[in-house]
Amino acid sequence: MIELTYGPDVDWHKNVIAAGHCTLIWHGREYPISSIEPVETEAGRAAFSPVQQLVLRILKRKHFEKMKLRQ
Repeated sequence: MIELTYGPDVDWHKNVIAAGHCTLIWHGREYPISSIEPVETEAGRAAFSPVQQLVLRILKRKHFEKMKLRQ
């Protein structure tokens, strides 16, 4: 689950949607992503820890997406 801090209208997000896939690099490790799907705000927040949920609520974050690993 990811939170789109700047919303879905940013270039990197548009590029991933257009390509249909991407590679996420986290802590120096590559994760091939086969798709990215929007998630309802409450379901997106629920994927985070209680403290993170509070921060996300305070900051009024509402754009969440689920990334699926390529098999």
